[in-house]
Amino acid sequence: MPQYAWLELHGGMWNLLTDKSKDAARKWVYKNIALAVPKDEGLVVSGPYPKRLAVKETPRERFYGYGLMRTVH
Repeated sequence: MPQYAWLELHGGMWNLLTDKSKDAARKWVYKNIALAVPKDEGLVVSGPYPKRLAVKETPRERFYGYGLMRTVH
């Protein structure tokens, strides 16, 4: 059974959102840590989304994140 989560940049923090709650389960300041911890916990990371930012846009100016998935047996 797959479990899904989302890692998004919002307000300068990386927020881990799950399908179980609308509030962030965990938060990180640094992108490399925000990506490493879920990987260490068995989640597969896909993304980033969107694939490209518009000219002169930064991730803080637009929705930006990664999809996460883990298969639980």
